Amino acid sequence: MPASGDRYATATERLRPAEQRLRDPRTSILTGARLLADLQRRFGRIDASLAAWNASEGRVRRAGGTLPRFAETEAEGPSRSLPRAFEFPMLSYASCHVR
Repeated sequence: MPASGDRYATATERLRPAEQRLRDPRTSILTGARLLADLQRRFGRIDASLAAWNASEGRVRRAGGTLPRFAETEAEGPSRSLPRAFEFPMLSYASCHVR
């Protein structure tokens, strides 16, 4: 998502449009890492952080900082999302958030 790309971009990265810079694998991975680190700081739990990555920060906040009651999010809970998030870091961010 370009908005997240802008939110977590460095000053130098912001010189290029989000759609363009997030197609660069290195920039996409670093941006995704900053996003996930921020979610981890906010929610304090990797399962809630990954749920926020997947379902949105707002939905996790409304669920009290836990997994929202969505079938997809529950199916992608920590036992399934965590290995996949580290197996495909660029694909999980770039392909889901950049259109």
